[in-house]
Amino acid sequence: MSSHTLHGRGSGSSLTLHSGDMSSSPHSKKGEWKRGLRSYGNAVLARPSRGILPGTPTLKELAATWVAAFLGIGSITSLHYFCDFFVEENIPLVIASFGATAVLIYATIESPLAQPRCVMGGHVLSALIGVSVQKVIVALADATGTDVLHWRSFGCAAAVAFAIAGMQLTKTTHPPGGATALSAVVGPEFVWNLGYLYVVVPVALGAAILLSIAVIVNNLWGRQYPQYWFYPTPLSRQHDVVEEVTLSSLPSAGGGPDRRLSLDTHALHDHYSVDNRTLEQIERFLEHEAAIGIGDGQSTNPTHHACHSHHHLNQDHI
Repeated sequence: MSSHTLHGRGSGSSLTLHSGDMSSSPHSKKGEWKRGLRSYGNAVLARPSRGILPGTPTLKELAATWVAAFLGIGSITSLHYFCDFFVEENIPLVIASFGATAVLIYATIESPLAQPRCVMGGHVLSALIGVSVQKVIVALADATGTDVLHWRSFGCAAAVAFAIAGMQLTKTTHPPGGATALSAVVGPEFVWNLGYLYVVVPVALGAAILLSIAVIVNNLWGRQYPQYWFYPTPLSRQHDVVEEVTLSSLPSAGGGPDRRLSLDTHALHDHYSVDNRTLEQIERFLEHEAAIGIGDGQSTNPTHHACHSHHHLNQDHI
């Protein structure tokens, strides 16, 4: 507990304040609890609300998404049901998590979570973790002389938790990966019997087929996919990239929907005096924006977002 003495002018009087008494008083602690609960309640109720709704796709984008999803899921289910090898060997090629992958790689194609690194890495890593956890709980059941069913709940929770942590650490976060890990523990029995073959078939092979369809169909419809294969080019080095932005998507007057405005990132860099540190901040901002599910119907142009994010960064520094 610290104390501070204040001396009055000309009166010779003094006042001693004990800061420890103020900070540890019941009233101050009660106030802290109230503020904490209020803050927690506001967060739960999303006050103030943040973020944006997913974009509304154009008819062209909607058609491309439908065709890609139909062909992708149709390809793996056809092999699953009609390929003699998979049928005779009782090897599945379809797992539920592929449905979630289809949403990402056919609809939200700009999201980092939908890029090949995350699709393949997330599924394969999660499958490895899921199979490993399944083997661990079987060993625990044998060692303790108990039914493996008693360990199943623990195994499911551990598989998903470790899969999420692993994907985050390796920068391969792909939400369907959690379901891939869970399926390895939940079963059914023929999935357990696959062992680590589960990582190769159905997981790796199925994901590769879905990914191939995404690359072919999206680009045939004029939608660039993927945005990158393994690593994106840092914004600080994207000076020679010329982005095409439709004036109809900008809040400026003039210009029809077919008129195009070419923005060179050299000019952006010179105009805003963006240094490398700021570009790194903008890059993290863009990663967050893409991760929350920006759809094809919204402007995901890096230059457009960089202008706004740099404006907000400048406001923060003022």
